[in-house]
Amino acid sequence: MTVKQSNVSNNVLSHLPSHEKDIYTLFMDGKHSVKTNLPVPTTFNIANTACISLDAYIDHVLGHGIPITFAHDSTMGSNFAGMYGLEQCQMVVNSILANSPDPANTSVMVSYLWLDGILGSNIRQKDNSVWTMTVTISMSSEHAASKYQTGVLALG
Repeated sequence: MTVKQSNVSNNVLSHLPSHEKDIYTLFMDGKHSVKTNLPVPTTFNIANTACISLDAYIDHVLGHGIPITFAHDSTMGSNFAGMYGLEQCQMVVNSILANSPDPANTSVMVSYLWLDGILGSNIRQKDNSVWTMTVTISMSSEHAASKYQTGVLALG
């Protein structure tokens, strides 16, 4: 690929790497690589369990430009479409707003936390199992099948 000087601003000329080592360095290895500089949630450890915070996961989803659908948005009001139209969901939203110190500036998002255990083998169950905690967050219909809809919060 040739970059025409007329398309380059501030006298900066970009080039695409042509050798495998250069490609690997640019994208995968080193402190300036793309992989190293991608935003990722910070992990922490609780009782030998790798964790990320729910806030960090939501920031990660929003950082990828995936909008989150709220059951109640402080600017748009209540959303009664889909699962938000269920009586139980409306009761939870109303309870949160009633107990909020500033209901006019409170948004409510519905998410599902779930745990799952994975048994590695039937020989030593006590020491050979893994469990995971995941969260499924609500997104608009066009992003409902996004890979960011469900994420792992803990793995132990």
